[in-house]
Amino acid sequence: SEGAQAKSVYDYASADRSLGMPLNLALDAGTIYFTSQDGAIGKVSAQGSPAQVVRSLPNQEPWGIVVDGSSIYYEVGEELVKIKE
Repeated sequence: SEGAQAKSVYDYASADRSLGMPLNLALDAGTIYFTSQDGAIGKVSAQGSPAQVVRSLPNQEPWGIVVDGSSIYYEVGEELVKIKE
């Protein structure tokens, strides 16, 4: 609509304080997946929706994220982790 401001992944993730600031992004079929500085893997619809926690990783910093249509992959330290979506 006219005058509406576009929102970023940061806006949606920040609405849920458990997610922290998004660091890395991956896009798959209209969903944006991200890692956060607070140790979470999250997702939000590219059309705009509240962010959801996919996996919480207390005391860890996930880096890098890739999606392939059926799984999410992220790195913690030197370990590559796979999550079935």
